[in-house]
Amino acid sequence: MPSGLKIGDRVFLPVARVSSTTGTHAALQRYKVVASKPEGRSIQVDLGNGTPSHWIGTSVAHLNLGIYLIRIGDFSTEDTLLDPLWKSVLQYSRLLLVDDYIRGVRVRSLEELRLGWQKEGAVYSHVVLIGHGRGDSIQFGVDGWVSAENLAQAFNSTHSEGRVFVSLCCVTGRKGFAAQFSAATLCSCLIAPFQSVHGAIASQFCQTFLAHHLLEGRTSTVAFKNARRSTPRSATFRLWRSGLLQ
Repeated sequence: MPSGLKIGDRVFLPVARVSSTTGTHAALQRYKVVASKPEGRSIQVDLGNGTPSHWIGTSVAHLNLGIYLIRIGDFSTEDTLLDPLWKSVLQYSRLLLVDDYIRGVRVRSLEELRLGWQKEGAVYSHVVLIGHGRGDSIQFGVDGWVSAENLAQAFNSTHSEGRVFVSLCCVTGRKGFAAQFSAATLCSCLIAPFQSVHGAIASQFCQTFLAHHLLEGRTSTVAFKNARRSTPRSATFRLWRSGLLQ
């Protein structure tokens, strides 16, 4: 949730929370703040021609927006598992947002990930990790198993707002990985599987989470709970925030 929103600021809001009509397929649009309640929990935005919206909770607002999907290759299961999973989430994201706010990348080394994020990461609010995981690390085709600490360092950014991370890498929802990664300043929360997860379940869970979170404008916590209830065998997913299981 953005803090300290002022009149004149521009924020992204779910269209469904702002107006019943829209001229675009995008789930979120950018609006100008025209009023803010003193406690800072609600705002009104300009609907056009100076018409203000109803009061909208700032919990659904985003100062920056974008989905950054990273396929972490292993050289062996890319064609049969990782790429189909990556493509399924990528194409679904394009139904929610215009292409300007979506980036899909394929990497096999930590350095590739670091350089790409350093160049492009500032404009993306949500990160999806697709690869193979275990209880304390994620596998890179070039570097082998990379710890949560080293992965977090690769995502290091001076941008103050934390990102929502969704890991579709097996077992990365366990404490050894999730506690350390979710405690990093770049991470507002981490959603990840506690056990091994089938690629089809991972894809459906991620898409359902994004639908509740971006399309319906629910908080990451509420969207996570809804996605767990709506996806078969999705109880394996966990949500971590600031090093703690939620």
